[in-house]
Amino acid sequence: MPTDFEKDFKDWETVLDPAQASLEILTLENRLLTIELKRLQHEIKKLTEENSDLEEEFDKLKVLYEMACEKFSLLKRQKDCFAKKYMESQQIQSLISSENETLTKKIDELTKVVEKIKSECDVIATARNELQGTLNYITNDNDKLRKENNELHVKIALLQNSCAEFNDASPPPEQMNDHEVTEIDDIKDVDTESSPNQSKRRVTFVETETNKKRLRVDKETPKVGHKSRSNGRSRTTISKMPDTTELPTAITLPLEPVTKNPVLGYDKMKSRFNLSKKE
Repeated sequence: MPTDFEKDFKDWETVLDPAQASLEILTLENRLLTIELKRLQHEIKKLTEENSDLEEEFDKLKVLYEMACEKFSLLKRQKDCFAKKYMESQQIQSLISSENETLTKKIDELTKVVEKIKSECDVIATARNELQGTLNYITNDNDKLRKENNELHVKIALLQNSCAEFNDASPPPEQMNDHEVTEIDDIKDVDTESSPNQSKRRVTFVETETNKKRLRVDKETPKVGHKSRSNGRSRTTISKMPDTTELPTAITLPLEPVTKNPVLGYDKMKSRFNLSKKE
């Protein structure tokens, strides 16, 4: 269906001459070109704006590209560093593997040594237990012997006190007329143990089986047969043994002080053993 413009154009073709018609055609074409120009200018303006936007985007992309290049170079350097460290780690791993093998061998050797030491420790423990049993047995024996020794010290101290009392109560040798005074070689003096706390006097008792009499021999010199000097006079007493086939029994006691005994005092010892003076 023809438009209004085409109708008008046909009408003008009929009315105007060809020159006028061509002028009108050019005018219309000019209008069309003007409209097209405006449209193209609008498109150019739009494209210019898009171009400016694209340039901005390009600048941004260029900046991003530069940053990406920097990051890529950094990553490349890091990659090279990681590769180098990886090679070093491989070398270290090989060294560690060799050291692990050496340590494994040493651990095996040490395990054998430990087992040997354990066996030796078992032997030592067995020997130690045996020695501990022997030590306990010896300790018990030592305790028993110590107790017996203490009891003997107590008895000896009591006997010393009894002997001292007996010596103080007995008459001097000049008044003992039971035997003649002659020289005999059967009586020997026994020295007591040397100690700064012990008395230097030696007392020897001689007892016979026939008459059960005790004779006292006091000497202040350590040698046998020497004369003793007491209270400004010298005295040597030698007892004559009666005629008998039996040998005399010599009892020698050291005169130690009672306080030397570390166990009991004299009263406690006397009450404990209940020893009389005659004993």
